[in-house]
Amino acid sequence: MKQLSDVSGWKKWYPGADTLKLYYEGNVERVLVLDGQRRRYLVLKEKRNDQVTAEYLLPNKKIPTGWLVATNAESNSVTIQWYMDFHLRWYPWEKFSSFMFERIYHLQLQQGLDNLKRVLEK
Repeated sequence: MKQLSDVSGWKKWYPGADTLKLYYEGNVERVLVLDGQRRRYLVLKEKRNDQVTAEYLLPNKKIPTGWLVATNAESNSVTIQWYMDFHLRWYPWEKFSSFMFERIYHLQLQQGLDNLKRVLEK
């Protein structure tokens, strides 16, 4: 949970974040600047026992995202699910665009989870 809820730790595993800037809210790092010119940010919202929630902030929309953590004591394993919650309207072109979102973001999410696994196994 520490790796997921610590924005400065995201630089170790989030794809491309090793060179990105962080912003603080109070004395706590809360924002990863994905693209300052195009105003794209990833903002940490909340940490719970088994979930960390964040939000992609784009100039004209907010996309909820986060990580769910499930532990299995019997097999001594942890499963992390990284999700993005796109709210699409009924328009056919928006539904069709969801296929493009999957193709674009799937590789980034998988790479991030693989990076996180490597960091945690060290």
